[in-house]
Amino acid sequence: MPELDILHGWEYNVTQAQEQSIKTFGVPLRGELFKSALLPGFLTDLHAGYLEIWPRTFAMGTKEKPWWISCVVQDLRCGGGDSIGVADPLFAPHPHDLRRCTGKGAVWKPYTESRLETGDVCYVARGKEWAMAAGENLVKVHFGLEGNMVCVRREDYERIIMNDCPGSNKSKAKAEKMRSFTIPDDLTVPYARDKRAPQTIVIMGAIVCDHVAFLFVDFSRMIRFDIYRLDRAWTQADLTPESQFWSIIWDAGHGPDWIHETSAAELKLDKWRREVLTNADFSAEQGLVEVIVSRQDIFNGYGRHTAHDLLFYFGVWPGTPPSIICADDEIFHRFKVLLGTYARQFVEDKYRGACLGTANSRSPFAFNYKSDVNYLNQYVKVYRKWEVNITPAQYNELYMDGLLDPNHTIGEPYNYDESKLLSIDRKFTKLTVLMHNPGTRERWYTVIQAKRPKSWKFALSGPGKIAEDVRHAGMKTTLGPASFYNSKQNQFDPALLSGKRGRPKKVNHSKMT
Repeated sequence: MPELDILHGWEYNVTQAQEQSIKTFGVPLRGELFKSALLPGFLTDLHAGYLEIWPRTFAMGTKEKPWWISCVVQDLRCGGGDSIGVADPLFAPHPHDLRRCTGKGAVWKPYTESRLETGDVCYVARGKEWAMAAGENLVKVHFGLEGNMVCVRREDYERIIMNDCPGSNKSKAKAEKMRSFTIPDDLTVPYARDKRAPQTIVIMGAIVCDHVAFLFVDFSRMIRFDIYRLDRAWTQADLTPESQFWSIIWDAGHGPDWIHETSAAELKLDKWRREVLTNADFSAEQGLVEVIVSRQDIFNGYGRHTAHDLLFYFGVWPGTPPSIICADDEIFHRFKVLLGTYARQFVEDKYRGACLGTANSRSPFAFNYKSDVNYLNQYVKVYRKWEVNITPAQYNELYMDGLLDPNHTIGEPYNYDESKLLSIDRKFTKLTVLMHNPGTRERWYTVIQAKRPKSWKFALSGPGKIAEDVRHAGMKTTLGPASFYNSKQNQFDPALLSGKRGRPKKVNHSKMT
C-alpha cells in the first residue's frame, strides 16, 4: 500500500507539472477545448482540467465481498441539484461504461453520462489519502495495496483509452465487464519482459489537463473513489486545514498528516498516550509496529515499511508494548520528535532528486532504474532487507543498551565493554537484519538481538532468521516510487536479448595477411 513517502512524492510531481505548465504555456494546469474520437461513431468534445472516471474498469463484488463499491459520491452543493456536467450534443458515453451504471449502487452514473466541467487543478496528500480536484469535482483516492498515480502526455492518454479489452479475471463473464485498456506498443519498452500479448493497464479514473493527464491505475482494481461536488470550482485554499471542507473530505479514521499538520498530529499522539497508560497491560498489548500500522487516526501515512524503519532509528524492538514507550517522558518525547523528522525526509530535495525523477524514455511506463536503486539503498533500512548500514552513533547506542547481545534481556541493566565502541570517525558499519514471525501473515524486521521480557505478549523466543532481501525480488513489485505493476512490466529482461554473452573474441589482424 502506498505510504507517506509515495503520496508526498506524487504531490511533488504534480507541483512540478504545474510549474512546467506555467513556464511553458503561461497558465496553470487547466485547459482548452478540442475534439477526440474515442471510438468509431463516438466523437466527443473534451475539456482539459476535468475529472474522468471509467466504470468499465471498476471491480465487481465476490461471494466474500458482494458489497464492494469502487466509487461513492457526496453532493456538497447548497440545496443539492440534479444536473451534473455541461450540455454537449456531441458527447456520447461509452456502452461499456453504461452497462456498469445499473443498479442502486451505481451512484457514479451521472458522472459517466455527461461531460464534466473544467477548472484549475488542486491537490493535496494527507498521510495515506490523496485528494485532487478540477472544476466542481474533487476526488479522494484510496489506493489500496497496488494503486498508483501515473502522469502521461495527454495525447498518449487519448490513444490509450481508444481501445479496451476484457480484463484478466478467470471468469469470462466478469472479464468482459471488468475491462482493461490496451497500451500502444510504441509506449512500451523494447526487450521488456515477455510481450507475447499487448500490455494492458487498468485506468479507473483520471484528472485530464491541457497537455498531461494524471491516471489512477490499479491492476488489482482495489482503488476506491470518493467524489465531492461543489456548486463552484474547488480552489487550493479549500484543501488546507483551515478550510470548512477539510474535516468533510477526509476519513474519520485518518488523522493529521505528520508533514503538513505536525502540531495537530502531536496533539493526537498525546491523547493516545493517555489512553495507552490508562489500559497498560504488557501481556495483552499489541506490538508497537502493529499499532503504528493500524492506528491511522494517530500515525496517518505510516505503513509496514515506514513503521519498521522508524523503529530502527528509534532503537526499539517491533513488538515492544506501547505502554513502555508512553510511560517514560524522555522516551516518549524522542518518539514524538522522530515521527515528524522521519516523515519530513520525504519532502526534502535529497529524496526528490534521488527518487522522484522521470525515466529517460518516451514511454511513461518505463522502469526508473535510478529511482529504484536509490530508494532501496538509501530509504529502505530494515524492512525486507538482510543487512543495513548503520552509523557509529546508532551502533554505539544499541550496543550500550545491550540490544545487540543475544544473551541480554531488554530492560535489564547491561555492562558493556567500552573498547568495543565504534569510533565516530568511522562512516558506518553493517548489521544483519533479523526477521521474526509474530504468528500472523506479516513479518517483523529488526537488528535487535536481545531477548524480550517474558511478560510481553510478543516476546517471541529465538533470535529470528536472516531476512530475504527486497533487492533480489527480480520482476516482482516491491517498494518505492518506481516499483509499480506497469513499470515492472517494462523492466528490461536480458533473457529476451539474442546473441552470446560476454566479450567478442579478439581478432589478431597480423595473422590475417
